[in-house]
Amino acid sequence: MSEVSTAVTQQLHRHYYPFIPNLRLKNERRMIVLFSGVPGSGITTLARQLEKAHHGVRVSTDEVREIIDSLHLSTSEEQRQKIVRAYIPFCFSALANEPNRLIIFDANVDHTYPRIRDWAHEHGYELFLIELSSTKEAVLERLRAREDAKLPLYTEKLAGWLEDQARFLKEVTPRARLEGGNDVAKFALEY
Repeated sequence: MSEVSTAVTQQLHRHYYPFIPNLRLKNERRMIVLFSGVPGSGITTLARQLEKAHHGVRVSTDEVREIIDSLHLSTSEEQRQKIVRAYIPFCFSALANEPNRLIIFDANVDHTYPRIRDWAHEHGYELFLIELSSTKEAVLERLRAREDAKLPLYTEKLAGWLEDQARFLKEVTPRARLEGGNDVAKFALEY
């Protein structure tokens, strides 16, 4: 299956979208908060804090992947990623019609930024990119502390992820820079 069918996208949407908190709250400022950071750097922690503090609509690729798995919509990691990549713009387009225009994208955007930037431009959304920087040692320490089952996979891929982030940040300037894990609890969105 090279392309994601509309039926798969709609099925995923029925199981994810209606359960997103804060959808119906009114928030007129069109903004998407984005994150650059490796797994374990604090993206989800900060995204949840911003969701709570600013009543934004948090879209989580981790939660989308969990639903894909629970519905048995993919047979491989590659297919699961294709479904996620197809669903996110679909979800964002639905969100553009909601009264709450503050989208908090709970994911690393180092590889997807051009598509999100283009979508935001087309729909009149401002982007707010937050860099969560971390050392390899700090990320592994946090993953060990929470006993993450993916620790072996992360250990293997972490150096490459950090290199990808460094390349991305040479091209794009974030509006805020935080040390993942430590500064996250103190961050307040300039909104």
